[in-house]
Amino acid sequence: MTKPLPIPLAILLFLAGLQPASGATSAAAGLVATEAPVYATLPDEGPQNPLKRFWTWSDSRLRGVFEAILPDTQERRTLRLSVQPHFSDFLREDHVRLPVGVVYGFNRKTEGEIEVEPYFENPFKDGSMSGIANLRASFKRRWTPAIDDKVDAAAGFSIVRPIAGSPYDLTDGVNRYSIFSTFARPSSNIKDLEGFLNLSYDFITPSKADGEIRKDRPQDDFGKIVTGVLYRKEAVTYGLSLGWEHTFDGETTNFVSITPSVVYLVPRRYTFDMRGQWQVGTAVELRRYGGETDLNVRLRVRWRIDFKKAWREWRERRNGASDG
Repeated sequence: MTKPLPIPLAILLFLAGLQPASGATSAAAGLVATEAPVYATLPDEGPQNPLKRFWTWSDSRLRGVFEAILPDTQERRTLRLSVQPHFSDFLREDHVRLPVGVVYGFNRKTEGEIEVEPYFENPFKDGSMSGIANLRASFKRRWTPAIDDKVDAAAGFSIVRPIAGSPYDLTDGVNRYSIFSTFARPSSNIKDLEGFLNLSYDFITPSKADGEIRKDRPQDDFGKIVTGVLYRKEAVTYGLSLGWEHTFDGETTNFVSITPSVVYLVPRRYTFDMRGQWQVGTAVELRRYGGETDLNVRLRVRWRIDFKKAWREWRERRNGASDG
């Protein structure tokens, strides 16, 4: 898979994103994360819940539904756990995947994330193994471009490593190393409308794990551009993204996609006042590549909890009960 690549271009793109604008401050409006985290209270969380729900645009990123990277970062010195069970695996796969990730905010502009993807035997199919299929890690640093103080931006990298010995259908069989820059800007005319642009480059290397890249995805190193908009109406975020991927091998291949999506932040009254956040998302992806067209419909569920906020909420409730 090794071949001549436009590596200088990719590195310059990444380094350009790491240069902070001196003296510039963020003036983004709406729910866009600025120098301090921005909070939003859902309609059913009134005075009875004084701890406001932290919810930025990046919280709309749900693997398999809306995958564009947004500049918002995790709140400083907070730790967030997320679990995204693949319920559809019970119907279609021999093994059931249960990705578990942890995000930590190092400061107001920097976050790191680690995710493991355990899998278990499907009691309704022929699976006979348990273990970890993939390991993922990422780092993101937010900054503000000098050209427009209403634009929020970030740069970073991510790594995906499959584990040798995992079932063939649970990994791509390759290592992925990605560098990216992302930009977002709130609309000047429409409240709660956010536009975004992602620029990234993926390096793919062989691994010891057995697996296969899906035919509708680039089979080798590729550059990627994704642009689109997000619109938030109370607990629902609507997304529309356009993507273009281009491989740099001898048989250059283009992959074009359009993906409308919806992510719903489930109010607590529907989760028995359970700690954390439940999200449900769905997307329809229309993908064109190599003279073929695919239509994919996806549904995902995720549960997340921010330990610092959960601890503060528990203390406030306990103190309120004591005062009563």
